[in-house]
Amino acid sequence: MQKQFTPLEYLYIEISNQYGEDKITYSQRIQWVKDHMDDLESLQGKAKEPSCYEAAVIALRDVQAGLPTGAIVRLDAVSSGPQILSVLTNCVTGCKATGAMDKDTDVRPVAYKEVASRMQDILQQELLVEYDKIKKCVMESVYGGKKTARETFTPRQLKAFNQACLEVATGAFSLLELFIRSWQTDKEYHAWYLPDWHYCYV
Repeated sequence: MQKQFTPLEYLYIEISNQYGEDKITYSQRIQWVKDHMDDLESLQGKAKEPSCYEAAVIALRDVQAGLPTGAIVRLDAVSSGPQILSVLTNCVTGCKATGAMDKDTDVRPVAYKEVASRMQDILQQELLVEYDKIKKCVMESVYGGKKTARETFTPRQLKAFNQACLEVATGAFSLLELFIRSWQTDKEYHAWYLPDWHYCYV
């Protein structure tokens, strides 16, 4: 079920996100701001995105003072590349892993974590690779990039990574292979019309 938030709660979520608490539930993010309401300014130095955090706190103080604010609340897409391709291919596993379909949880699904978890299941051991590196590998792989994954993983891990990607977002990674095979290496260029009728020339 989709949750509804008030404008003030969205501002709380923005503050929490910019501080670096963007992996906890929305309810926890709102509560985090309430718990730190009197100390928000002093926490700026510890924020993941200090400038954006400061702007969000200033906006909150303006709201509390009854002043209008043009504050922007940033809500990032979840694994947008695999998400769009999962929707296009009607892939249920991919849509659930990327948040396009409800997983009946308050926690935002993150496909990169799903891939890491699936890799551990396949390898039957803890994966001692930083989350940010796995995220970069998945982000590049869904667009056909293979270099970072080759540099990051051992051959056994790389095999597990490729299998995990295919299992977590089957539609996206199957479609990717179709895209790659459709590229004609003997051509000097490829050109096509986009949905808005702009002409793409590559």
